[in-house]
Amino acid sequence: MPNYVKIVALTAALISPAFIATHQAHAEDTLVSSETVTTRLDLGGRQRMLTQRMAKAFCFIESGINVEKNREVLKTAENDYRTVHIGMRQGNPDLKLFVERKQIVIQAWNEVDEKWRVLNKIYEGTLDGNIAAQDAASVVANMTPELLNLNNNLVVMMNSAYSDHIGGGFADAVLIDMYGRQRMLSQKVAKQVCFAHSGHEEIRAELEETIYIFEASLDAFINGNPNAGIKPAPSPEIKAQLELTKTHWDAVSSVAKSVAAGALPETADVIKFNMTMDSFLFEMNKTVQMLDTFSANQS
Repeated sequence: MPNYVKIVALTAALISPAFIATHQAHAEDTLVSSETVTTRLDLGGRQRMLTQRMAKAFCFIESGINVEKNREVLKTAENDYRTVHIGMRQGNPDLKLFVERKQIVIQAWNEVDEKWRVLNKIYEGTLDGNIAAQDAASVVANMTPELLNLNNNLVVMMNSAYSDHIGGGFADAVLIDMYGRQRMLSQKVAKQVCFAHSGHEEIRAELEETIYIFEASLDAFINGNPNAGIKPAPSPEIKAQLELTKTHWDAVSSVAKSVAAGALPETADVIKFNMTMDSFLFEMNKTVQMLDTFSANQS
């Protein structure tokens, strides 16, 4: 294990007073209801997206591309992730998050928390203007998929534990989760393009797989996929929003596919790709909110 990783792992085990203070439970709890569970699942899906968005911003900073802009992206994403992460466990009335009491979900949260503290030390150091250790980019590239998988497991546990509070039951909970995953994939593909551009050749095969899942999922949401048990968009409005969202991907998909095939893109193309995928994310957020509302109205 590189010395840097050992140091990060050791310091991550030491919790600062400020960190402890933010972990204190809110005196006022939020009721478990269809509305708060839907919000919880949406935020849980958004956490997965933020794991990729933070790593993407870190990659751009380390690559010297739009450093100040991406520093702001990292700062906002890190703050948003941390606030929701703590709220998922301790509660946060402002976000309509209730205190978590189900042990199966708490265990999944604890596993996320352990990995998050290690990565967060790297991100905090970057935001403080410290020069990252030589292997920091590799640590982020290798550990981010682990954090993503743990966040995904947390969402699965929440889906299972609270499916009876979703208007359409478990089926709607799964569909909301899948729509939420598309937000994550938009940032994951942008992250992988950045890391491939900065010399991480091993990312190219992962990028090819991400593109396949991204396109297959988006097509299934619009047109349905009976083999996967996915019905077409549940309303004309949601279908139209999905088609609008897809136009952003269509505009730059050739960049990602060329990188996956081994090409080294121009920095300008990487910047354009990143900006366009942020537009995709913005529109996909709207789509998820529309599905949340549609599902709630079915109860």
